[in-house]
Amino acid sequence: MELKGNVAIVTGAGQGIGESIALELARAGASLVLADIKEDTTEKVKQKIGEMGRDVLAIRMDVAKWEDAERMVKGVIERFGRIDILVNDAGISPKGKAGVRLRILDIEDQDWDTVMNVNLKGVFNCSKAVIPLMISQKSGKIVNIGSVAGLTGGAGSPSGAHYNVSKAGVICLTKCLARELGQYNIHVNAIAPGRIITEMFENTSPEANEVMRKQSPLGKFGRPIDVARAVLYLVSESGEFITGETIVIDGGRTMH
Repeated sequence: MELKGNVAIVTGAGQGIGESIALELARAGASLVLADIKEDTTEKVKQKIGEMGRDVLAIRMDVAKWEDAERMVKGVIERFGRIDILVNDAGISPKGKAGVRLRILDIEDQDWDTVMNVNLKGVFNCSKAVIPLMISQKSGKIVNIGSVAGLTGGAGSPSGAHYNVSKAGVICLTKCLARELGQYNIHVNAIAPGRIITEMFENTSPEANEVMRKQSPLGKFGRPIDVARAVLYLVSESGEFITGETIVIDGGRTMH
């Protein structure tokens, strides 16, 4: 699973799953573009990748804004001249007090829009921005980070309806992109993680986390590297005959 000569963009690369994905792709030899709204954490990831001897560019952007996605792609083209991989990881999952699920009646109109704009529109914006170049290259790999909550409606999960619906949209958008772009040798897939130990995990109530742990046949939580390795598989030559798929990584909790 060698990526030397590839240029990869990872959104939400400043922490958690996004950071792990960026580091894993760098270890495989790719040059990295770290796209995140948080400059401080992104700079730390940039330093780690630079220490590997990889070429790395950090760009501050809000994935919910089309103009930011456009600007990001222009910057990447100016620096590297190509884009081989896009990983849409940026996402948010607001919780209620003490990290419990927000009921539908508790979700404010603005909160619904914010989650949809980041989690779903962000994937649309960044994918749309890279597609013209990938078409001209006649190659490209796009991986969208969804969630098992988008498959189950959040069964047994502390995530609210706005998060669950946004991730269901990501999974459907993945299929739409795969059908449209396959003719250009562009592969588009999604990964649906279960409970992964990240900042979102820490912001959830311990009781809710324990319920989800017990739902897993493996009896444990996932790690960001578990997701990162699946991304590497999909964007490398190993994933050359896979598109439109959603790989579930949840310790057997849903057995989708």
